[in-house]
Amino acid sequence: MPSARDKFLIDLLVENGIMTGSAGEAALIKKQSLDDEGRKINLISLLVREGYISQSDVPRVNELVLDSAGKSEAGAIEDQPDEDLPVAIPVDGDVPELRLGSSPDAPSDEVLESIPMAIPVKRPPLRRQTILLGVILGVIVVLVFILISSIADDGGPQTQTQIPKPPTPAQNTVRPDQVREFLAVQLAFLYRDPGPASEATRLEAKAREKGPFADAYLLLSAEALRLAGNANDAYKRVTEVPGNFPAPAYRNLITARIAHDSGDYAAAIKAATRALEVDPAMTPARLIRGKSYFRGGRFDSALEDLNAVIKAEPRNGKARGVRGLLYAAAGKLRAVDDLEFALSTNKQPDPELAIVKGALALEAGESGEAKNSFIFAGILAFKQAEPLALIALAEVMDNQHFAAQHNINSARALDNRSLLADIAEGLLFEKLGNFPQACELLTKGMENLDNEAFALAFKWPDRPLPPPDAPPALHPVPLMPGLRSKLYLTRAKCLISLGKFKKAEADLAQLTESFQGEPARPECYKGLIAESKEDYAAAEKAFSAGAGSALSQKWQVRCLTGRARARLKLGKRDAAISDLEKSVRIGVEHKEAAWLLAAENYKAGDYSKAIMAATEVLGLDSGHARAWLLRGRAYLAQNRLKRAENDFTKALQIDPESDGAYAARGKTLSLAAKNDRGIQKALKDYANAVRLKPRNLEYRIAKAEHERKLGEYKAAMDELGAAIRIAPERLDIIFLRAQIALEAKKYDEALENFSTAAEASHRPGAAWLEIGKIHENAGELEKARQAYESAGKSLSDAPKRLPFYLARISFKEKKFSEAREALTPAFLERENFADAWALSGEIDLRLNSPHNALRELNRALKIERLNARFYYLRGIAYYRMRKFKNALDDFLMARGFNPELKNLEPYIDAARDAVKAEEKKKKNK
Repeated sequence: MPSARDKFLIDLLVENGIMTGSAGEAALIKKQSLDDEGRKINLISLLVREGYISQSDVPRVNELVLDSAGKSEAGAIEDQPDEDLPVAIPVDGDVPELRLGSSPDAPSDEVLESIPMAIPVKRPPLRRQTILLGVILGVIVVLVFILISSIADDGGPQTQTQIPKPPTPAQNTVRPDQVREFLAVQLAFLYRDPGPASEATRLEAKAREKGPFADAYLLLSAEALRLAGNANDAYKRVTEVPGNFPAPAYRNLITARIAHDSGDYAAAIKAATRALEVDPAMTPARLIRGKSYFRGGRFDSALEDLNAVIKAEPRNGKARGVRGLLYAAAGKLRAVDDLEFALSTNKQPDPELAIVKGALALEAGESGEAKNSFIFAGILAFKQAEPLALIALAEVMDNQHFAAQHNINSARALDNRSLLADIAEGLLFEKLGNFPQACELLTKGMENLDNEAFALAFKWPDRPLPPPDAPPALHPVPLMPGLRSKLYLTRAKCLISLGKFKKAEADLAQLTESFQGEPARPECYKGLIAESKEDYAAAEKAFSAGAGSALSQKWQVRCLTGRARARLKLGKRDAAISDLEKSVRIGVEHKEAAWLLAAENYKAGDYSKAIMAATEVLGLDSGHARAWLLRGRAYLAQNRLKRAENDFTKALQIDPESDGAYAARGKTLSLAAKNDRGIQKALKDYANAVRLKPRNLEYRIAKAEHERKLGEYKAAMDELGAAIRIAPERLDIIFLRAQIALEAKKYDEALENFSTAAEASHRPGAAWLEIGKIHENAGELEKARQAYESAGKSLSDAPKRLPFYLARISFKEKKFSEAREALTPAFLERENFADAWALSGEIDLRLNSPHNALRELNRALKIERLNARFYYLRGIAYYRMRKFKNALDDFLMARGFNPELKNLEPYIDAARDAVKAEEKKKKNK
């Protein structure tokens, strides 16, 4: 139900024709609805806001209210308690009634009962002058209260404070609503002229008079001191205000402002929360709590409070400005709208807003807009050097290097200690590729970036800095969030280029959670650092995050390529190939991706795809020598020798010092060689490869092999000798040199090299086998047997055909039965060795078993049909079996294959004579 006071006021307005009865009923219903929702408001304010009456009717309403109070009969109204008097002074956002027990500062019921109420005094009749004075005061109060919603606190000095504890309750002789209205009016005037020290002194004097508003004057004095920059004295004044002060919301509001200005954001939040517990509709308390949440790094809570303030007061420029800073610190581009609104509506815009707006413009690539913002910031607060440095910063981002350097020099001429000038020049040097100088300047310019004193001087150069022993804020909010991240990211890039990965990693840790430029960049750099540390799992994770957050195709390709490199190291070849193929399809800065794709396909043996990817690289960069080399190798693997030779030649034209290209072309020429001239060309390329990389043993071995093919045994042995001096442990080279010495019939050197290989346990069985051959050829059969037996003892490297060599020694020693035992049928069947079958047949001939010998020699000729000695031995077997015609045919075949075969002619003659004799005998029959 509407209160009696509200009904009385509506009836009064209807009787005097200011509004209609239906409008009055509607106003009462609206007022009751707001009261039920907890949104209490003065009835006159409601009538003006809803349009039931105009602002010009307010003086007339006040006059009627005062007149009705003076005309009451027999002092009936005058004798009523004050709280029952109709009050028509409109106050926007009127404070609700005090709710007992809602705050630690609120007095208890017992305390309230102990406070004497004002003694009611019958008022004398009002005169006309009194009525006129009341009307004038009413109009002033209305105008003042209309301004209250747009008033907000300014910053103050940075000193530490605490929430004051409620002192012993003092007696009050005024009602809470009167104190609240008094404070609202006085604060409005105080904010017009922000807190001069003289005003604080005057208010303190009023407080010392011990009048009914003494405590309120004391609180106003504290606020004046705060606005004048004396937070310590302001805090002391607040502690003098009694705990049962009838307007605890205002007491806690001013306490919160002092704590916020002192950088004690936790205390500010606590005090503002107490104020809101008493008066949930107190917008200034919610604003200061939102600002404290923001400065304390609690962005979610700050955003909730700021949104509530803006919802209640859409044109609150202070709240919009703080929300703009919050959005900027959180990396949200929509910060620009709030910053622009705050800069255009606040009477004294904060230069920090213009700085952050300019930084956001830089991140968005709008260098012109950034210049305008920085110029505006210079007009607001900065010295003359700083705007020039900031403009230079914008010009660096716009690649206007000459103009940027000019402004940097001008800024330094005005202030040679300008940190911003160092930062701008550091960014300029990074653009020019001078990474050491860029790192030095960026470090110099950023060394105080986290220093709170520097941040304050930067934002408010006309205000004093905090004392040296003042503790820092809980979570300092970046002065220029986007630009700050840009500086750390740029220095990290320079440090990575210089190989200083730990320092680069520290810089990346300083970035905001969402980088306002290209989010993929910091993730890509983190991936590069992890890659350098061989932590490929971490690199894959970082590159994946970058690929998922990339706004541009360029950074997506870079992250995909980096992830492919990491996945290749982790053995995830299929996934890596997929990343590389995707990068190539995107087609932006994909040269590295195409190159890696070509290399990986070549390693996998997919030469066609390797050729396609290498051709893609060469289409982007025809001077890519490694791509020519790789494509040539792919052609070589496909035996497309001419194409391979052309690509290797092209690679050498680009890079004449490419040893790999010389070696690859040498191999190609060797395969294509049809005569010694081709071998000589290949040898020349291998010689160049050895010249460029003299310690590459494979090049030396290949060169020696080609010299061996040309019969240049001495040169080949010298080349291998040089290789042995480089790597004496490479016994395979010693073994090869021994083989070449054996071919050159330098048996002593061959025997020495084979002995070295055998004694060093490098293929000892094979080495002893070669030693045995040398002794066997020299007729030293006993030494040969011992060498062969030593080869047999090397079980891990025992030659499979060792029984053959032992049998041959026994045969030469005329130990035919022993030789027969060595060549067991199992061995002959398993090895299927032509020489072994032939030796077995020769043994059978010596043992006078020509039929067995014929069978074994047939097996030998089946394996090797062009061996003259095999035909010769089979001819002897036929001869002994008296198959002279077959014997003569084999002898003639043997002479055809080897005319110099010893003891062959007598057998031919004997066989021919035997054939003639048989023919003659048949003819005689």
